[in-house]
Amino acid sequence: AQVGSLTVEGGLAGCVARGRLLTQPVHFEAREPLLQQLPRTAKLALLHELLGFRRTRGMPLENVDAEVSHAAHSLWRDARGDAQASAHLACALHRGLGRVVKRTSLTQTLKGILTAGGTRSVRYVSSKLVKQFAR
Repeated sequence: AQVGSLTVEGGLAGCVARGRLLTQPVHFEAREPLLQQLPRTAKLALLHELLGFRRTRGMPLENVDAEVSHAAHSLWRDARGDAQASAHLACALHRGLGRVVKRTSLTQTLKGILTAGGTRSVRYVSSKLVKQFAR
């Protein structure tokens, strides 16, 4: 279900949610402090998406904050505008966090199968799939 829509005009992103217009700036100076507030795992996932695995592998943890800032600045410099850079950043963060969640979700699923047993796990997954497709 779509909660609202996003429009970008003049450096502001507007989202109509429940009949109210919410706006926020999309320029680098507004986004960069928000990036620095992300947890380290999210920052590493973002860097992996923006820079690639080879450049982030073995990166000292004390360099993560500076690298996130540098990668974001490069993204804004190379983009056609604030809206494009912000959208690209959002997509990269979404993909990176999806990868993190997928890994932990898979681990949790495997633990559940081992703990509950095969038959109970198949019944549980079947009920979840039926529920998902009934929507």
